[in-house]
Amino acid sequence: MENIDTARLVYDSLGWNIAVCGKSRNHRDPKKNTMDILNLVDELLTFPQVDSYRIVIYGFSGQGAQALSVALSFPLLFGGVITQCAHDALIRDIDRENVPGLPVVLLTREKDWNRGRNEKIKALLDRLGANAKLIVTPGVHRIGDAKELLFLCREITKLWQD
Repeated sequence: MENIDTARLVYDSLGWNIAVCGKSRNHRDPKKNTMDILNLVDELLTFPQVDSYRIVIYGFSGQGAQALSVALSFPLLFGGVITQCAHDALIRDIDRENVPGLPVVLLTREKDWNRGRNEKIKALLDRLGANAKLIVTPGVHRIGDAKELLFLCREITKLWQD
């Protein structure tokens, strides 16, 4: 719950809305997570105030991997992806035709066990033509605070302008 409250403060300060896919979890069938995320996006798109070009999918660690997987498979549904300390194990079925230009902000830490994977993800995204940025901060594998999340959200908005 504290992570949702942290995110809510950040998104409110930016004038963004937050929607949480409550069923998506680590150590759950990624296909079920994907379906639940896509169902949430479908529901969001029924609201006229939702800008379909600005839906950002976010995740930390395993859910960051899930976010990348879904966004790379269905890039036309997302305005971007933000991950913290994600891995690459779920990246499959990439929609290579529509990934070019997709804004992606990857954050890893100097001593994150997934740092090497983030570097591989960044190289893959570059080859695919995504608009990707890799940020390496001090520390170990952990979720960031509100200040870091605000920074990452501002970084994705910069990529929208590129």
